[in-house]
Amino acid sequence: MATNLLRLTLPPPSSLHFRSGKFLDAKFSKRIFPRHRRSRIQRHGSKPSFLVSNSIEITTQSIESTIESVKPVASDDKPVLLDVSGMMCGGCVARVKSVLMSDDRVASAVVNMLTETAAVRLKPEVEEVVADAAESLAKRLTESGFEAKRRVSGMGVAENVKKWKEMVSKKEELLVKSRNRVAFAWTLVALCCGSHTSHILHSVGIHIAHGGFWDLLHNSYVKGGLAVGALLGPGRELLFDGIKAFGKRSPNMNSLVGLGSMAAFAISLVSFLIL
Repeated sequence: MATNLLRLTLPPPSSLHFRSGKFLDAKFSKRIFPRHRRSRIQRHGSKPSFLVSNSIEITTQSIESTIESVKPVASDDKPVLLDVSGMMCGGCVARVKSVLMSDDRVASAVVNMLTETAAVRLKPEVEEVVADAAESLAKRLTESGFEAKRRVSGMGVAENVKKWKEMVSKKEELLVKSRNRVAFAWTLVALCCGSHTSHILHSVGIHIAHGGFWDLLHNSYVKGGLAVGALLGPGRELLFDGIKAFGKRSPNMNSLVGLGSMAAFAISLVSFLIL
């Protein structure tokens, strides 16, 4: 590395002069600048000087270091795209990613719950065929409770559109089923909570929580039947999915909700049988 510093002192041309009277009016200069500052400006403006400094830095590199700095782009990456279904929350996404990353062949994995896909990049030293590795990873996810399969690359536009239409229709069907289940569940909640809130009316002097219908709702057997209907009706899929996830040692949010529901039902059943 060589550094050359050039300092040049250039005299001003003879035609260049600075005169305060040329640019400033006399009254204006007296008003703005005091007398001592005005004299200093005139004294320095009569003999201006310029200093031009230029720094030139020349850097030389060896051919070997230049060649080493240019690294070829790795072209031996092995991407794999999987279609994964059954993800319902962020915990499911984290579980799918942990299952994929636990494989020694996987370098990185990105899971998208919205598109139900998992993009996996295999390590360059993996000698296994990409298709076989993808099928193996899909099998591991299926065994963990998330049905998965390898997406074949090179699909045409028509196949992609068909797949998106199938996904949209599936989402609509699930939305209709969920809406019906929520309506049925809230009906059961209204019947159960209505019988309990009827006791509040006695405290305000309204004694209408009696009669054939109200006595039927206060019956313990009827309440137990409503609880069983809620568990095996709207909550059947959630309950069974949680139990299945527990059996595969990969509990999810359904496992948590199902465990709490079954615990509450078991406590109520024991108290009913004892009392």
